[in-house]
Amino acid sequence: MALLETLSLSTLDPVSLARLADLLDDEERARADRLKLSPTRREFIAAHGLKRTMLGAVLGQDPRALRFTAESAGKPVLVGGGPDFNLSHTTGLVACAVATDGGRVGVDAETLARTPEPRLARRFFAREEADALQALPHQERPQAFLRLWTLKEAVVKALGGGLALGLKRFAVGTEPPRLLRQEGLLPPGHPCHLEQHCLPSGHVLALAVLPQNAPSKEPDGSSRT
Repeated sequence: MALLETLSLSTLDPVSLARLADLLDDEERARADRLKLSPTRREFIAAHGLKRTMLGAVLGQDPRALRFTAESAGKPVLVGGGPDFNLSHTTGLVACAVATDGGRVGVDAETLARTPEPRLARRFFAREEADALQALPHQERPQAFLRLWTLKEAVVKALGGGLALGLKRFAVGTEPPRLLRQEGLLPPGHPCHLEQHCLPSGHVLALAVLPQNAPSKEPDGSSRT
């Protein structure tokens, strides 16, 4: 399965943020310094500090010594191998998931204060998802949109192929969170575990876990094992 942790930036004091910043390597510090807006910079430091803290604990290593590279589609991985992991950050919250059984993970978070344009559902969602959203009372659609969006983003991030995989190639349900349909993204016998949490901080969080040996996907949809 996976370990999942979040940090609420509204309760992250300057001392704690400085401790997380101290874990970053030179490249991460340089990236943080290029972020001129203070909230965005705090999100970056918190997310990557949390990543290093969790991976260091899982591996029994100094989090400062960890080194990272990226798969061809851009998903970060540990140099020399290690558990799959994934980050998400949004206004006021960062999240990190780490696979504990050799599988692949994806996590996505959104603030519920966001008001998405419901018409975007027809553009990005599978037909059955857009139909289900349209059938809801108008006032329920924004939160339902974000619940669908975070679940779909988490699945795509676990697969590792980015949005180029196509969000209409699979469909998810929210009650309970589950994969309803997929077109060749996972071979038979490779289930996708989905979780979703509405947090007291006013965020919705989704987690996708693929089993060990599930193939990752290139942006063109081809498998990489």
